[in-house]
Amino acid sequence: MFETTRKTFLGKLSTHDGEAWRQFTQNYAPMIQAYARRAGLQPADADDVAQTVWHDMSKSLPRFTYDPAKGRFRDYLARVASNAVRRFHARRADRRAVRLDTAVSDGLATGVDLERRFVEEWRDHHCRLALAHLRKELESKSLDVFEQLLRGTSVDECACQFMIGRDAIYKIRDRVRRRLHDRIREQMRREDDYYRWA
Repeated sequence: MFETTRKTFLGKLSTHDGEAWRQFTQNYAPMIQAYARRAGLQPADADDVAQTVWHDMSKSLPRFTYDPAKGRFRDYLARVASNAVRRFHARRADRRAVRLDTAVSDGLATGVDLERRFVEEWRDHHCRLALAHLRKELESKSLDVFEQLLRGTSVDECACQFMIGRDAIYKIRDRVRRRLHDRIREQMRREDDYYRWA
């Protein structure tokens, strides 16, 4: 996902490098769209919000100065995405000429809710990427067992379904979980290293 040798990726985005933007949107469009849907938007509206995020970033990145003390790249992306969702909700309310009374405003996410939803979607995004990567490395049966457990299937049900013992199910779960955590941690480290100015 990330080439750690390209240390100036944010710099390339800020100069409107077409290939950098293609790679960036390919990596993050599904996550931004899913985040917008978690914030209550319809799929077409979520696509519009993703476009707004890319537009806002293309305008702000030339003036952006990376400061690790202020947070990581994902914190910046979360702010841009949350602002885009808030503006979308505000424009929709304005277009409908609706007074934002309690009933209406209850449906809108607060800043804290949006931040929490972004973090959840960011984690899910990395989990999906890691699972896709592990699917290439692990025996498919192991990953199938693990995914069944993630869906809430009990250990006993998995043992019957896959015709293996309970102890084997626990070992598979622990082994895949460990690999998944390691892969996610590596992806996050690479992401943090990748989106730097220096």
